[in-house]
Amino acid sequence: LMRLIGYYLADGSMHHGEHSWHVAFHFNTEEMEYVRDVERIVFEKFGIRPTDIRQPKGTRGVNLRYASRPLFDIITGMIGPEHVHEKKVPAWALWVHPELQAELVEGHWRGDGTKRTGGGRSHCTVSKTLAEGLRHCLLRMGVFANLMLNTAVGRHTGVVRGRKIVGCGYNYIVQYDEKRSYNRGGLIHGGKLVSRIRSVAEVGSDLPVYGLQVEEDESYYAGGLMHHNSSHCLEHL
Repeated sequence: LMRLIGYYLADGSMHHGEHSWHVAFHFNTEEMEYVRDVERIVFEKFGIRPTDIRQPKGTRGVNLRYASRPLFDIITGMIGPEHVHEKKVPAWALWVHPELQAELVEGHWRGDGTKRTGGGRSHCTVSKTLAEGLRHCLLRMGVFANLMLNTAVGRHTGVVRGRKIVGCGYNYIVQYDEKRSYNRGGLIHGGKLVSRIRSVAEVGSDLPVYGLQVEEDESYYAGGLMHHNSSHCLEHL
């Protein structure tokens, strides 16, 4: 099921009319193994068979389509109906067991991933939130991944892996080596992420600021980051 979510985050789409509900997965003719995998998972988990499998004329694309209100509701409930630029790893999936997260990451890589020259993997998406979610899952799997913004893709329309792609001018790339828990950006040590600080800047704001105090060493987690209260440092200034 987690792999199905990964497939959808990479290559899935939904739309509905007044009396119709459709879920589709988009692959190419060289990915029939993945088409069959999606077909198998949906049938085993929900007992739903595809409405049709189409290959648009003049392309190598393959569309696996379900005209199914139940499947539409299931996908919406698990993931949400977000536009491609707003896709994200569901909040509940960010904290499931890392072995389950590995299935989600694998599904997304099969749809929108590549093997890197010299080893390692890359995921590509136009959603920054999705890229950050994938990186979060990889961290929980013990893999340190880089997240980069690529603005060199430009705005264009073309065919990639048999599918028509309309470029939006940018994408986010998640890169990693499955066998390494470190790279030049940081490392995972003792179950904690240690990342380099690239710069420190003062940001003005009219919003209220609160200082939190906790027992013992004054350290706490917020937003997935470890923070340390600096109140004692101010006493010595």
